[in-house]
Amino acid sequence: MKQIVQKCILVFCFLNQPAYSQDKKLIFNHISLDEGLPNVPINCITQDSYGYIWLGTTEGLFMYNGYNFTRYTYNDSTSISGNYINAIIEDANKDILIGTNGRGFCIYNRESEQFEGFSHRDDVPESIINNTIKSIFQDSKGNIWIGTLGGGVDIFDKEKKIFRHLTTPGSTYSERHVSSFAEDNSGKIWVGHYEGDLCYYPSAQSELVCMTDSLEEKVSIDGYLKYLYVDSNNELWIGSVSSGLYRYNIGTKQVRHYIQGDASGDLTSNIVTAIQELSPGILAIGTDGGGLELLHTDSETFEHYQHNPGNKNGISSNAIHSVYIDNDKNLWLGTFREGLNLASKNIEKFVAHSVRTDANDGLSQKSVLALLEVDNETLLIGTDGGGLNIYNRPHQSFLHLKHSQDNKKSIGGNVVKALFKDSKGYIWVGTYGNGIDRYDLQSNSFEHNAEIPGIPEDIKDTNIWNITEDHNQNIWMGTLGGGLFRYNLNTKQFRRYIHDPEDPASISHFQVMCTLVDHQGMVWIGTEDAGLDRYDPQCDCFEHFSNRPDDPGSIPSNFIRTLFEDSKGQLCIGTEGNGLVILKNNGTFARYDGVSGFASNTVYSVLEDDQYQLWLGTTKGLTKLNTVNGTIKNYSTNNNLQGDLFNMSSCLRTSDGTLFFGGINGFNEIHPTQFELSNTEPHLEITNLRILNKSVKVGEKINDRIVLKKSLALTSELDLTFKDKTVSLEFAAIDYTNPRMIRYKYMLEGFDDEWNLVNLEKRFATYTNLPSGEYQFMVMAAGPDGIWSDNVRTLTIRVAPPFWNTLWFRCLIFIALAMTVTAWYRTRVIKRERILKQERLAAEKEIIKLQNENLEATLVNQNSKLTTSILHIAHKNKVLRNIKEELQNVSNTISAPVKNQYLRLVRSVEREIADDENWQQFEIHFNETHHQFIQRLHEKHAGLTKSHLQMCLFIRLNIQTKEIANILNISVRGVEKSRYRLRKKLGLSSSESITDYLLTL
Repeated sequence: MKQIVQKCILVFCFLNQPAYSQDKKLIFNHISLDEGLPNVPINCITQDSYGYIWLGTTEGLFMYNGYNFTRYTYNDSTSISGNYINAIIEDANKDILIGTNGRGFCIYNRESEQFEGFSHRDDVPESIINNTIKSIFQDSKGNIWIGTLGGGVDIFDKEKKIFRHLTTPGSTYSERHVSSFAEDNSGKIWVGHYEGDLCYYPSAQSELVCMTDSLEEKVSIDGYLKYLYVDSNNELWIGSVSSGLYRYNIGTKQVRHYIQGDASGDLTSNIVTAIQELSPGILAIGTDGGGLELLHTDSETFEHYQHNPGNKNGISSNAIHSVYIDNDKNLWLGTFREGLNLASKNIEKFVAHSVRTDANDGLSQKSVLALLEVDNETLLIGTDGGGLNIYNRPHQSFLHLKHSQDNKKSIGGNVVKALFKDSKGYIWVGTYGNGIDRYDLQSNSFEHNAEIPGIPEDIKDTNIWNITEDHNQNIWMGTLGGGLFRYNLNTKQFRRYIHDPEDPASISHFQVMCTLVDHQGMVWIGTEDAGLDRYDPQCDCFEHFSNRPDDPGSIPSNFIRTLFEDSKGQLCIGTEGNGLVILKNNGTFARYDGVSGFASNTVYSVLEDDQYQLWLGTTKGLTKLNTVNGTIKNYSTNNNLQGDLFNMSSCLRTSDGTLFFGGINGFNEIHPTQFELSNTEPHLEITNLRILNKSVKVGEKINDRIVLKKSLALTSELDLTFKDKTVSLEFAAIDYTNPRMIRYKYMLEGFDDEWNLVNLEKRFATYTNLPSGEYQFMVMAAGPDGIWSDNVRTLTIRVAPPFWNTLWFRCLIFIALAMTVTAWYRTRVIKRERILKQERLAAEKEIIKLQNENLEATLVNQNSKLTTSILHIAHKNKVLRNIKEELQNVSNTISAPVKNQYLRLVRSVEREIADDENWQQFEIHFNETHHQFIQRLHEKHAGLTKSHLQMCLFIRLNIQTKEIANILNISVRGVEKSRYRLRKKLGLSSSESITDYLLTL
């Protein structure tokens, strides 16, 4: 009877716990200071064609790529016109149009990455009408509408860069203050004014038409109409900053008014700042002071999202200044000063449980160390300092059981590390520093250590880290520092196993991190840093499995953190630093880690779902592994996890297939059948180029040349030089669903031999001293599902060689070398020829010398012969003259007959003396010997007589005067006279030697 009463009390406690219903519809992630966004009012949001999110704030323009922000502020004429931004859109040319507060209108040119500003000028009629831009809108025909504060409406002609004013000078005050535009299905452009007038332009060429007086229902549209929106049903929604929300049926002209009220289904604030359609029939409405409203238009009910400091996945502020739905149906909220909020429609979200701000409304302590299913409705949760929590699943309520000094039956300690329900129905509670407790759920009481039969008193201070039961009803308790305990439920016998360095069969370590009994009844023990042990009951000893660097077939890690047996009977081993290791049935080990696609290499908990997929709690979120096809999906805090860090072996699969994982900020509840692989592929962009560790801007000169002629988004080819020694390319997948779970791989084809795998912390590729040539840079991304996208961002990179390595320079070098070799060769040849010539000249000189010597000798010989011949002639003539004289003398003494005979002899002698034949022969020989001397003499001195010629020959032969006198039969005096006359004939002066002249002739 007592037990029944106690159980009723316990049930009553559950039923009276305040029920907390986790909102499963919209989970918000907060983007602010950590990503580089200051806490400034966010007035407007848009997304461009490349996927980037643009924010207009009071302190500049921001562009977001999913990881960080690029900020644009006013600097000069090429920068943004002003820092206070009221409106931004992207036009059909993919340029960003920006409206500022008091600084005019400007265009961000995508190609040049520069701004072009337009401001009002009194002397330019076609300038913008006013410098405070409140709204910008592009209609279906491409017209750009600009609403101003005080100047009405302008139509901007982008091609001509002029503004056409639609508001006439005599317009009312309200018509000159335009805050918003919207286009309906018929092409009407509705205009939001400051004083509640509902007006539209039939077209860009028409005059304004106001509808307030012709509304069928007499509902006054009051106040400043800040925001207009036409939904998919062609209904016009009007947000007022003082009068709430209006719904106008364009066809029936009926108006429905929603205002702030006391009922929970009413609008929470009358200050409506933005309206967007989240999906057909659901409007996302931003308010100032009331947070976010989701209006279900069919039922006309509001779903409220307001800031709650205890809900880390709620909105960060109730002051919503802007609302935007991007291309992937993600919902963006711009707050007043609490950053940017993002709710992703496509992201898979988990149910999270943690501590609450109200007493007993949630966990007693946020760190969950152990989980245990009592029955289909009840879980026990061990906390790190908050004792034991009893969780009622249907009511989502908690009962806290803590240690009390006044209650000996209370839990022995508030740090509960292990929970286990044995085969006899007892619940074992392992504590840190307080030993073991046995809990009776019916009596709601605890037995401590020695109070349990057979448990020794000395374990009361131990750290019980894990508990399991084998097939022989032995309870195994692993401790942190005290080895392994065994307790038999039947015999009540207790046994302690400790590490003995002298006994190789003892347990390998005194710190037991996890234990497991497999389907065969084998007990497995994971240790701190000594590997894996298996208990052999036959020998009451332990078999060791440890990592051996020299054995690739050994277990990959000695740091075991959790153990799990999957449906195939394989042992799944979570390690510290080496990912997940699976001991296959064939005795081999398979390993999954960061290279495989895990977000973390430290696995603290493992479970398997009904689809035979493994779910892993890690130090960086949850990972889902399909061991059949190898696909891996990572989940982070973006998926509403309690946190990125999960606790060791803090996991549970309940009888209905629900998975629970405990972490440092609570626990997550997972229904695996609700999760499907995402079909979206990340859109990749190269977001930054750095050369020599400096970001390169469009048009900026690097090493005396312009590297980027247009933005990286539009660049497909990049020309570098050898001076660009260090080049870095940063990249990002423009995906806001879960950007921190995206992995990347890149390759520089022509340089890298394989793909380089990186995560979000290393979204860049750096190359140093690239050789000259052409390369193809490629980058790919894998989403949280682990599947690599088919989208590949490529960039052709050409590295120009240094001038000394170019073809033209090589040709010049070749030509110069050839010329040098040729010149050297020619110089060498010329020198050789000169030497040879000199040698030849020397030889010729020698030959000439020898020839001259020979000639001289010959000449001397010939001259000697000629002289001898002439002397013979002279001697003969002398003899003949002597004979003539003797004959004449004898003829004087003899008779006449004989005398006549003598006279005949005298005449014969005279004829012989006067005979020229000998002289003719002498001249011929002389010419042969002296190279036609007589001919040359005649050519130069034609007037020479025979006697002159004979005298020249005698002189050239160096015949003495006396001998010449004998030859010519004249006196020596006569010879001298003849020489004198010859000198005159030759034209020689008295100082010139007649002999030298004749010798040189």
